[in-house]
Amino acid sequence: MKITGPGSGAPPQGPGAADEAKGPAGKGFADELHKTDNAAGISRASETGAPTGATPSGATNVRDIGADLSAGRITPQAALDKVIDRVVSKQVGANAPAAVREKVEAALRQAIEDDPMLAEKVRGLGA
Repeated sequence: MKITGPGSGAPPQGPGAADEAKGPAGKGFADELHKTDNAAGISRASETGAPTGATPSGATNVRDIGADLSAGRITPQAALDKVIDRVVSKQVGANAPAAVREKVEAALRQAIEDDPMLAEKVRGLGA
């Protein structure tokens, strides 16, 4: 077997020309995932048992909690508790064992306390 150095042959052929690549007008990764999920009949909110606050993009919608907080219907601590509960339900599912839910909730609360930026944002809720 002969080993050749650089420049000793034709350049390797790539998947296609650069002008064929999808730009901003092309389909994005999220669009492809959404299309695949829809074709398979998958609904992420129903799959995880997430509350109705789940958005199609997979993010957890907490606008209703923010509105209640802004209107003074709930305290900042109650708002934080509701957000954490909603996130935990979305991540592990409403039917997850209590021990799993508690462990994820504790880790999330610890992360909020340990992260200076998040801790400051939580303190700002009361202002």
